[in-house]
Amino acid sequence: MQHKLLFTLLFLLGGLQLSFSQNKQAEFGIVLRPIFESDAFRTGPIKAINDDLILTIRQKSGFAYGAIIRYGLTKSLYFEGGLTITTRNISLNVIDEEYDYNIDSDFKFLTYELPVNVMTKVPIRDNFFVTAAAGFVFDFLPSDLETFTPDGSFYHRTFYKSWIQGAVSANMGLEYATKNAGSIYIGASFHQPFTDLTITRIETQKRINNREEEHTIFTNIAGSYLTFDVRYFFPENKKAPSLNK
Repeated sequence: MQHKLLFTLLFLLGGLQLSFSQNKQAEFGIVLRPIFESDAFRTGPIKAINDDLILTIRQKSGFAYGAIIRYGLTKSLYFEGGLTITTRNISLNVIDEEYDYNIDSDFKFLTYELPVNVMTKVPIRDNFFVTAAAGFVFDFLPSDLETFTPDGSFYHRTFYKSWIQGAVSANMGLEYATKNAGSIYIGASFHQPFTDLTITRIETQKRINNREEEHTIFTNIAGSYLTFDVRYFFPENKKAPSLNK
C-alpha cells in the first residue's frame, strides 16, 4: 500500500511540474541533503537504562534527495512542495552487565517526505537572494526493521508508531539565480516530527541453570534531523513560437 502511494505521489508531482511549467513564476528543481548528528537538535545519542541493560542509539550520517516545485504567489512569496526520500543511518550499542554482552548493530530506515512550505525570497544584490521557508511535512514510513543473532541471544526491532505522521520543517539559505542556466541554492534545513517516529525494542537472552532468562528495553527515536542543503532549479521552459499568423 505504501509503495502504491509513493508512485501516486510521484505521478502527481510530475503532473504539477507540467502544469506549472507554463507559468513564469513556477520553478522545478532537485535537492541533495547530507544529514548531521547534533545534540542541540535532538539528533544526538540516545541512552536508555533498564535493570542490567544499557542501550545507546546514535543517528549517524544520513542522506536525503528529491524534487522540489516552487510556485510564485506574489513577487517575494512562494509555495514550495515536492517529494524527498530520506535515509537515516542508525547504530545500536547494547551492554548487558549480567550476561556480559556488548553488542553493536547498525541499521537504516527510509522515510518519504511530502513538504508543504511557504517561502520568502529577498534580493540582496544582483542575482543573489536570501530565502527562508517554513511549513508542514507528511512523513510516510514504509516498513518495520529487525536484526538478531543466529543463536537468539540478541533481538532488535524498530517499528513505526504510524505509517504516516506529521512534522514541521524550516530552512534558510542563499540562492544565486541566472537567466539561462538556472539557480543554485546552498543552505540548511531542520525537520521536527510532532511525535517520535519509531520505537526500538531490544531483547537479550541467556540460558542459566537450564532456564532461559531475558532482559528487555525500549526507547524511542525522534526522527529529527539537521541537514546541509544543495539545490538546483532548472531554467524556465521557453514557450515554442506560435505557428498561427
